[in-house]
Amino acid sequence: MKRMITVKLADADKYDADFPPEGAIEFAKWLGALMAQVPAEHAGTAKLEIDSIGSYENSHYATVCFMYDRPETDEEEAARLANNRRAAEAKRSRELQQLEDLRRKYEGGA
Repeated sequence: MKRMITVKLADADKYDADFPPEGAIEFAKWLGALMAQVPAEHAGTAKLEIDSIGSYENSHYATVCFMYDRPETDEEEAARLANNRRAAEAKRSRELQQLEDLRRKYEGGA
């Protein structure tokens, strides 16, 4: 089953060079340029998050993140599923090794 992927097109804080401009017209152009990068079929998922981060001595500064969601590609899904299988196999191997170690310990083998 396909999962949704969040694509970040902008992620900046107040002191980054790519922080959005303060003027309303320039901001609208900045936002429009980002929206132009969002595929039309995913435009409804686009989000602009504006937040505040606390820093030194109780001061705060703004952060901005622009993103949209899309379904993962077939290649991304295949890679994720293969990764999950490898992780499950590695976990099973570790657990079987632990089981063997415990058997030796408690059944008088070691």
